[in-house]
Amino acid sequence: TPGCGVTRAGLLGGALVAPPSRVPSRGSRRRLLASTSVDRPASFADHRFLGDRRTQEVYDLDEVADEDAMAVVLEELIESGAPTCFAPDSLAEARNRGYRLRTV
Repeated sequence: TPGCGVTRAGLLGGALVAPPSRVPSRGSRRRLLASTSVDRPASFADHRFLGDRRTQEVYDLDEVADEDAMAVVLEELIESGAPTCFAPDSLAEARNRGYRLRTV
């Protein structure tokens, strides 16, 4: 059911996806109207930053300019089997591990 936080089948090759988070992460004072967030793969539903182990790039799923392009990137990343997340879920932690921010 949309809006209830229940996973649903999405565009990512039939993979389960969770609705985008509408709650800013801790310490973030971003405006929700400044950008849109995308549907996340179910296994990464609670993560804002998603990394690509092959390219050492990290994507901010809450700050997306082109949702269609990000959907293609996420589909390819999930199919490759190379996505990763970070703990704590922050850009600083991703950079600490050598990842560079890539905007889409």
